Amino acid sequence: MSRHSIGLAIQSPLTPRNGPTFTLAFAGAARVAPRSRPSALTRVRRPLPLALWVPLAFAAWWVPMAQAAGPLPQSGAFVRGQGAINSGTSLLTIDQSSSRGVIDWHSFSIGNGNTVAFNNGSGATLNRVTGGDLSLILGKLTATGSLYLINPQGIVVGPLGVVSTGGRFVASTLDICNDAFINGGDALTLSGKSDASVVNLGRISSSGGDVFLIARHRTNRPAMSDHLRPHQRATSSGTL
Repeated sequence: MSRHSIGLAIQSPLTPRNGPTFTLAFAGAARVAPRSRPSALTRVRRPLPLALWVPLAFAAWWVPMAQAAGPLPQSGAFVRGQGAINSGTSLLTIDQSSSRGVIDWHSFSIGNGNTVAFNNGSGATLNRVTGGDLSLILGKLTATGSLYLINPQGIVVGPLGVVSTGGRFVASTLDICNDAFINGGDALTLSGKSDASVVNLGRISSSGGDVFLIARHRTNRPAMSDHLRPHQRATSSGTL
């Protein structure tokens, strides 16, 4: 098991099912040399691994329910920090006036052609989904600063989904303590018992931070690595 200076300590996938614990540090990340890419012929012949089929089937089964949650996030309210939430027909904007904020949402899905924009400066926003539906990102999600999306029911970025942030982006089925997040210490601990998946089939990018997909089951489409800077990582197990 290798270790880099990215500072994300994660337990082995053999962790008992009473809940894994992840520690997400704010240390700078080392550049990771890109792996060689297989030829097109090899990629065509190689069967899709079971680890990919499972979360894809999971996502397809939940799509109608995620869409039923609405084309834009619903019932959001700041529980820590300050800001305003303004929703239109196809655009929802969050103007955060504090450096850090925590928003609880009943649902957080974005329909195709719709946009959710966080104007949080160079700060950070923790978004926690409290309802019973997974988050399905079919449209566009942007933030000027860092963005955290927490949903124990699962998170899926669809094939046309786009996530773009100015700072760190974290999508996880595990939870973060509000106080630790607001205080902005050297590290954040994510913990929980969720067995749901984080699936990325679209584009996720950050102009000034790292990208983390954290869950017991995580799928990142192979082509996705082409859109991430070398030091940005998507991970589900191991110690980096």
